Amino acid sequence: MSSRNFWISGILMLAVLIGLAGGPAYSQAPGPTSTPAPASPTPTLPMPATEPPGPSPLPNLPEERSPERPPEIRPAGVDAQQTAPYRYFLFSIGAQVPVGQFNNPYGVAVAPDGSVYVADSDNCRIQHFSATGTFLNAWGSCGSEEGKFSRPCGVAVASDGTVYVADSGNHRIQRFSATGTFLGKWGSEGSGDGQFDWPEGVAVAPDGTVYVADSGNHRIQRFNATGTFLGKWGSRGSGDGQFDWPRGVAVAPDGTVYVADTDNHRIQRFNATGTFLGK
Repeated sequence: MSSRNFWISGILMLAVLIGLAGGPAYSQAPGPTSTPAPASPTPTLPMPATEPPGPSPLPNLPEERSPERPPEIRPAGVDAQQTAPYRYFLFSIGAQVPVGQFNNPYGVAVAPDGSVYVADSDNCRIQHFSATGTFLNAWGSCGSEEGKFSRPCGVAVASDGTVYVADSGNHRIQRFSATGTFLGKWGSEGSGDGQFDWPEGVAVAPDGTVYVADSGNHRIQRFNATGTFLGKWGSRGSGDGQFDWPRGVAVAPDGTVYVADTDNHRIQRFNATGTFLGK
């Protein structure tokens, strides 16, 4: 071999070696290999361009009511639940308020004919029932005008059927006919004769004299049937003939006066003009 051919062979061999060092210079048919199966692609749901709308709002349907139950309207100060039967009475303020139900009834009285009157205190009204509870009549609403009330606490009925109401929050006594017609009133806030401080009890003697438990003034006052002042007795204390917030008063057929001396936790009794008889 000539030296020239020798150098050419060496150069070719060097080129082959350089090619092998940089990577295969030719492809070789691969033998059988074990290739893992590709992972199943996670399904992708197409997203809408905007948020889907929510459920369609329900239409404004009218409230379901019994045919005999009109919508309830409550004036200020009136809070009463309704249960069957649904009976209503139209009051002077023009609102319909459920009757035959109560909100803090405070006083009760029986008329000579056996009917029952209830001072429905927080509903600011008087309700009238038969002896067995059948609703007969009602009157009043919250206010200070004639025939209106502010937390009436006491009610009494005279032998002629006149109804007397201790209109406590208005510091007065009002009188009505048996069916609620306004007849008159007397009293104002204060401590003078014929004035009251939250009177809670009222009673009528057989002779028509009206006795009032003048609670905040810790005394009993008495009047004639139309409100003329006749006398008084009592002061604050725990001695005989004294009171601590008297709330109830009643008169026996013989004229004896009984007083619920509330915060002294006792009952006291007096003659018709206030002489102490016992406790």
